[in-house]
Amino acid sequence: MDEIHLQLVPVLLGAGTRLFDDLGTDHIELERTAVLESPHVTHLRFDVPK
Repeated sequence: MDEIHLQLVPVLLGAGTRLFDDLGTDHIELERTAVLESPHVTHLRFDVPK
C-alpha cells in the first residue's frame, strides 16, 4: 500500500464499525500529506514512507 485516503463523517451507523481493529500489533508509520475540512466531512490523505 502506498497511500490511504480517509473521509471522516460524524455519523454513527448501527453499532459502528472499527476500521483498524484487525491490523495486528506491528507499528505502521504514516505521513499525513493532506487535510481538507468542512462542516460535514474531513478528508485525510496519508502516505506510507518507504
